[in-house]
Amino acid sequence: MERHHGTILLDQVDLLHPENTLAATVYMSGVFHSHVTLGNTNMNKFSSHQRNALNLLQTSGLRIYLRENEKLHLLTMPTAFEMQTNRAKWIYVLADDTLIVETKLSNGSKKVSVAIYSEQGKKYDFVMTNQISMGPNEYENEFSRVEKNGILFYTPKDNPRYPNLAYHVSGDFDEVTDERFIAESAVGTADLDCFIYTQKEAAHLDIQATLNGEFFAEKEEKTEAFYEALLSKFKLSHDSTFAEKYNITAYWYAHQMLIHYASPHGLEQGSGAAWGTRDVSQGPFEFFLATGHKAVLRSLILKVFSHQYKETGDWPQWFMFDKYETIQQEESHGDVIVWPLKMVGDYLHYSGDTSILEESIPYISVTTKSYTDEKETLKAHIEKAVSTIESRFMKGTSLSNYGDGDWDDTLQPANNELKKRMVSSWTVALTYQVMTALGKEMPEGARYETLACAIQEDFKTYMLQDTDVIPGFIYMKDEHTAEFMIHPKDKETKIDYRLIPLTRSVIAELVSDEQRKKNFNIIEEHLLHPDGVRLMSAPAHYAGGVSKHFKRAEQAANFGREVGLQYVHAHIRYIESLAKIGDDRAAHMLDVINPIQISEVVKNAVTRQSNTYFSSSDAAFLDRYAAQDDFSLVKKGSIPVKGGWRIYSSGPGIYLNQLIRSVLGIRETKTYFEFDPILPRELDGLSVNIELSGRMLHVTFKRSETKGITFGGKTRRELLPNPYREGALFIPKEELPEGQHELEILFTSI
Repeated sequence: MERHHGTILLDQVDLLHPENTLAATVYMSGVFHSHVTLGNTNMNKFSSHQRNALNLLQTSGLRIYLRENEKLHLLTMPTAFEMQTNRAKWIYVLADDTLIVETKLSNGSKKVSVAIYSEQGKKYDFVMTNQISMGPNEYENEFSRVEKNGILFYTPKDNPRYPNLAYHVSGDFDEVTDERFIAESAVGTADLDCFIYTQKEAAHLDIQATLNGEFFAEKEEKTEAFYEALLSKFKLSHDSTFAEKYNITAYWYAHQMLIHYASPHGLEQGSGAAWGTRDVSQGPFEFFLATGHKAVLRSLILKVFSHQYKETGDWPQWFMFDKYETIQQEESHGDVIVWPLKMVGDYLHYSGDTSILEESIPYISVTTKSYTDEKETLKAHIEKAVSTIESRFMKGTSLSNYGDGDWDDTLQPANNELKKRMVSSWTVALTYQVMTALGKEMPEGARYETLACAIQEDFKTYMLQDTDVIPGFIYMKDEHTAEFMIHPKDKETKIDYRLIPLTRSVIAELVSDEQRKKNFNIIEEHLLHPDGVRLMSAPAHYAGGVSKHFKRAEQAANFGREVGLQYVHAHIRYIESLAKIGDDRAAHMLDVINPIQISEVVKNAVTRQSNTYFSSSDAAFLDRYAAQDDFSLVKKGSIPVKGGWRIYSSGPGIYLNQLIRSVLGIRETKTYFEFDPILPRELDGLSVNIELSGRMLHVTFKRSETKGITFGGKTRRELLPNPYREGALFIPKEELPEGQHELEILFTSI
């Protein structure tokens, strides 16, 4: 495999204070921990991380050697490897013994522990090496290392944001030295600690971390109980393998959602440490919405809005969410400003908690990059953001200017003329959806309703002028003339179709039922492939990295991630759109991107790690030119597809949201519970447990000719509206008091 198995271990996350999370990265190939960090995954980083997928650089992180006959033997690939959310185990079967290595993160004492022991009780000479980084990159940072009573204390030389940040290392080692133990001439070159253990049956090394200078005693809490509560006791049961597969998926994806939320970094993407404004507004927010964590949703909204720029009303593309709040990317794509507003609309619909609108919160200053002394209500923040959106409409329209881009980072405009004159149909659809929601949920929503109507009219006028194909973009030559980009009439890019406006316009209920049918016909014919939907019907033209229309799409040498067009996040939104129209293939489309036994569903899928979200499905072309010439092989399924970057993504959160709220169709609002399963007939009899707002719901889905809910000896058949099909069943909350409830949901399927 190109990428060795690995995972990121977390201690127990404080959901309201995620910035205090301890993390460590482990790999099957004998990286027993690396990238140990408390809090900020860049600035507070203690040990180095693996920079090579093939384990070629073997100083990074913590390694273990056996010393025999004056020779060091590095432990690398084990006989077996086991992963959990806060621990990992390596098993090495030798000729006459078995060595076990275990790494564990405590749940309360901010401690990483590593132990190696002999099953036969034999004694060995062990050497553990650990490379200290004490900052983003090894070899660059000054730090203090003090030994006292056999304990090593490490502190950064200068960290005004966290002046009491410290790590201490202890264990039953006999001696500690540096890289000279490996090579005499290497002194001062590697920041490598070497811990020597002589004739031991077992060897231990502990690293404990603190942000405030205090080290806590061991506090052990059951990891299983934490994840059960995190998932609101979600559990599936069924005769098929579906239930077991998705119970496992829920556990691991909940863990990986937490990584994105509390300790942002990945296996391939070692740096991070920040929240992308659009990303945190999707993955973590949607997960906590699906599982009913109201206090976390409220806290997240207020945190994100406190990073809104006072001067512009916009947000940074990303920002650090702890005491390093001055580190941020000031510029942002044209859609970023919409996502915090979407959180508010969704939260109000779910909770009815309008008191949040009166919460006073600061802004961030564009000039100082720090919080302002002035505070305003959340309602004022919302009004400022909407005014900024309106100020960026193309002249004479209610269509948002493309600016620096939209969700697809590879399609940033290649020049200022495109930046000023382009409009993303996807951003317009998203803005319509959000203004519609604010119009319904805000106490004084008339402004937003009016705006939504104006956006819808201009969408029809400019996006669907003399065509039934929604263009990816329009280019406004002047106030009245719009040219289509990424459309069958577009002879410049020579790309006919773009996925995300086709799905978002349906999710937003922006287009008619007739138009949504046309959208899905296009997806079926041109964008759906064996391993999922592609972002466009063809890749952007590559001419050695020269940009004409788009930046990274035309510059990148690697045909992967968004450039390779199967970006899993967009496929998840396709699932959401399928559920919106009642297409029961939605469950199958979850399978297409689920890494567990993926080759049974996607026949040309290359073997990959099964417990990690992968952000893309990358066709195995050798270069951009091969991809350009032979792209048709992807739709035929005749070229292998590989899993992309792992773990670090908003994807796990939105995936679980679609599983719970779209495919199973269990949704909570301020006044009722909705039940809207979009299930195939083979999942007749599926049952799910989930606890929402003090109600422990035991739900069984039964296929029927008509929809209904049976509970408490009665049946309800009332439906909520949906412009594309029969809508959701619902039960008013007053009919389901807190406690246990058995519900039978009668569902129809194609």
